[in-house]
Amino acid sequence: MAALGAQTVASSYEQLLHTDTDGGGNGNTLVTIKDGDNGTTFGLKLATNKVEVIPSSNDANAFEVSQADGTAVFTVNTSTVGATVVGTLTGSSSNSSGTDYLDGDAGLYLANSGSDGTMIKFGDTNSGLVYGGSGTGTFKLMQRENTAVLIDASRNVGIGATPTTFHADLTGVQIGGNAILQHETAVGASKTFKIAQNVREEITSGDFTYISTDEASLIELSAGGVNFKTAPSGTAGATATMSSRLTLLQNGNVGINTTVPGNATPAGSSQKYLSLDGGANGGVIEIMTSNNGNGEFIGGIDWCNNANADNTNVDADSKLLAFMRARTVTSDSNSGDDSGGYIEFATKPEAGTIAERMRITSGGKIGVGTTFGENIASSINKFAVRSDISGSHYNMVNIWEHDNSTTGIEQRIGWAFGDDGGSESSFGFAGYVGMGKEDAWSVDSGRDSYMSFAVAENNSVLERMRITSSGRLVASATSTLTPINTAHTFYINQADTAVAIDNESSGNAFGLQIRYSATGHGTSGYFISCYANPSGSLQARFIVAEDGDVTNSNNSYGSISDQRVKKDITDANSQWDDIKALKIRNYKKDEAGDGSVQIGVVAQELEEAGMNGLVDEAEATDIDVENFPNINEGDKIKSVKYSVLYMKSIKALQEAMAKIETLESKVEALENA
Repeated sequence: MAALGAQTVASSYEQLLHTDTDGGGNGNTLVTIKDGDNGTTFGLKLATNKVEVIPSSNDANAFEVSQADGTAVFTVNTSTVGATVVGTLTGSSSNSSGTDYLDGDAGLYLANSGSDGTMIKFGDTNSGLVYGGSGTGTFKLMQRENTAVLIDASRNVGIGATPTTFHADLTGVQIGGNAILQHETAVGASKTFKIAQNVREEITSGDFTYISTDEASLIELSAGGVNFKTAPSGTAGATATMSSRLTLLQNGNVGINTTVPGNATPAGSSQKYLSLDGGANGGVIEIMTSNNGNGEFIGGIDWCNNANADNTNVDADSKLLAFMRARTVTSDSNSGDDSGGYIEFATKPEAGTIAERMRITSGGKIGVGTTFGENIASSINKFAVRSDISGSHYNMVNIWEHDNSTTGIEQRIGWAFGDDGGSESSFGFAGYVGMGKEDAWSVDSGRDSYMSFAVAENNSVLERMRITSSGRLVASATSTLTPINTAHTFYINQADTAVAIDNESSGNAFGLQIRYSATGHGTSGYFISCYANPSGSLQARFIVAEDGDVTNSNNSYGSISDQRVKKDITDANSQWDDIKALKIRNYKKDEAGDGSVQIGVVAQELEEAGMNGLVDEAEATDIDVENFPNINEGDKIKSVKYSVLYMKSIKALQEAMAKIETLESKVEALENA
């Protein structure tokens, strides 16, 4: 056996493996290889926790890795023991600043001989890792002699740039010329991590300053929240005023242009808020789409209850409770790039299915309980309310005023019209319908109300009609709104007709009908009573009594008889035979409650006597059918023109008077003979 230094080496090729040859009893194993030509010996020792390569003598090329043609690609220099030069490689060199490096192209070399410190080189020329020399405490990742990453002595990092000098309380990373990541050096959840573009915190004051002349942006993460800030374009080195644009708090509230979303929330509220503070100019939420079809979804807001079971189907247990959505309106697939839009509102009843409840159409119409016909182009209505409730009374719309005990206070629905061709602010109030209190409504039993109606006259809106709590209707052209004798009262102040009824029907038209419908009513009432005030007090002038009698103040009844309105005037024919043929009858009306004996003629008997001109026919009314047992629906009832009959009687009387006068003359002649 031969010794490699202090080790025992096999003395022949056959003796290649020897265990514990150093006699220490430590179980070390030594493999020796000997060149039979030149006697060079090489040892590989497997010691505790390590492998040792042992040459027979110190040599500059004691260990070499070669290519197939024998060209060395990696050698180990063992000629110097304990030196700072650990290794070198064939063809190694230094960079421009003299730093030795580990050259991945040809071998391995570590040194600290350069001014920049120790370098580990990879592949490309002058690319590698450099630990700063001369006590700088820096660490660089070099790429082709350019610093790709630099860590300074304060542990600040620059990527593609030398890190800026940060505030003493901060540690940061600078990426390129303008991007910065920084955090407070101290530890704590309340500390702030910042991602900045074109701004950094000023070294002494802590203010933000522009890195270059441009806009700036900043993201701050602190206390479990995130704050996004921006600044307008500023000059490099000048103070940058960062304004908060979007804030997400740890509790889930989100603020746009405010750092305190939900700040207007009552104390103790736990709702989540999205707050938008637009300042003096207001705020806008913009939702956009690119659809050309009709009825396409644009955007909306959904309200959901996650305590419900179903988030898949829109049914009785759906999580979706209500929504507001906008959809497109187009009749030509938006070929003119001019589509419109409508807004739909939907709600879900308990244990029911969500459905649309209200719509604002593209034309500005409002439908409640109805889609209000986007397809009804001819509709001029602006507001419609539809209900499917049947079998009970209910309010379609409620207007409610609370906590007001003032008598006479009204709730009103008003109307106004814009002046033709005027601006939006040029309009005049046209009137209103109001509901008012006749008392203070302090107790349920004393709550009386009235309804008022007002219109405009000479640009002044005045109440003109009122329905009182007792159901009285009062209409007035003045301010007088007190009913006469608690009756429906109409006031007028003009030298013309007070009330006019014009039935323009081409059928069997009716004008004014007055009914006494209560069973067993009194018999001293009036259907019509007319009064005048000739000398300071009201006097009756004309009365139509309940039993049909007509009374006037001077027993004068007339007809238009001016010669100027008549033509073909001739003497009437003899009425002697007609009057002689009349049958004057006593009779009673065949209706309940009327047992009085009356005198008159019968229409059918007049017709039999040939006086058809005195008889009229009219369709029986529902009251006629109800009151007269011999009258059926569809029958006609005959009436007699008594005023004409009276004139016929006068003519017959004239004829009788002439005959009497003739007879008197004859009698007188006989008496004088």
